[in-house]
Amino acid sequence: MKPAQLFWDYISGMAELSPGFTAVLSASLSVERIRARQLLQVPGQTASRMWFVAQGLLRCYEFDLSGREHTVGFYREQTLFFSLEALRQEPGEYYVEALEDTLLYALTYQALKQQLADFTEIKTISGELLRLYEREASFKRQLLLSSAPDRYRMVRENQNWLFSRVSVRLIATYLNMTRENLSRLMGRTL
Repeated sequence: MKPAQLFWDYISGMAELSPGFTAVLSASLSVERIRARQLLQVPGQTASRMWFVAQGLLRCYEFDLSGREHTVGFYREQTLFFSLEALRQEPGEYYVEALEDTLLYALTYQALKQQLADFTEIKTISGELLRLYEREASFKRQLLLSSAPDRYRMVRENQNWLFSRVSVRLIATYLNMTRENLSRLMGRTL
């Protein structure tokens, strides 16, 4: 399936799209090709757009006060990456990095507010995006409150694809454990 079709299938899965909305959204979209290891956003920067990952992989991460790296999330094909801080026009807290060469469809928050705000579809899509954000936040809370073996099991059950695309080091930063501990857990399940 072509990357553009993936985007349209994703959006039309949230709401029935009118021809007018589709035309305005098409005109507002831009395509971005990002190389592996390139940063899209840094802390303190107010993001101006949201991204649909058509091909590739993004990682969102931060550093704690002691300089330890913590991965907040991974975003693969057919996912939308957006920030609630950016919607409120506040500076972000995270780095966003492409882990692979990545093809993105970008939509500015300004276009959402100016050109698309009058369409009823945007309210339905916004509601779906908020539910998606809440599900993701709930999963992250569960990870924070779980033991290391349970965190590993949850990610294996819900995001097993990570283990074939992401290094053990980065998965360990996501699961808030050492690489050695993660390697032991992985060894037990083989």
